[in-house]
Amino acid sequence: MNKNEIRVRIFNKEYCLMTDETKEYTDKLAADLNNRMTQLMESKTMMSHQDAAALIALETYDELIKARDSVEGIREQIKDYADEAAIHREVAEKATARVAELEERVAQLEKEVKLRTKLSSEKTNAEEIISHDIQKALNGTNAPYNAMSNQNRNFR
Repeated sequence: MNKNEIRVRIFNKEYCLMTDETKEYTDKLAADLNNRMTQLMESKTMMSHQDAAALIALETYDELIKARDSVEGIREQIKDYADEAAIHREVAEKATARVAELEERVAQLEKEVKLRTKLSSEKTNAEEIISHDIQKALNGTNAPYNAMSNQNRNFR
């Protein structure tokens, strides 16, 4: 930014300033300072211009130091929040990964249950089919299946 040479009047004395700020902004600062000095000198009738300027400078410096401390506190708080957010993000990522693992395991178990159910029903069907075939074969002899099985066992 270019330096601007700006003339301001503070309590009837002209000052030439070199600043990066605009004339409008610098004029506003000078007007605010003039108002503060006028108020201070009206409240303390025995105060000189120099004393008023010194007190305002001290008040302004106090405000600056407190603002800097506040900014530093806010920076530290933001850093703490960022650190805490990183920890929570890591926990969330781990939880998300665990949820994905568990969802995959549930899917595997569901497939296994379906397969076992299918096999169980097929086994029952196969047993029924074999039993039915045996009964059909035995019907030709008019002998019950169990009786034939027992006789076969006795001959062994």
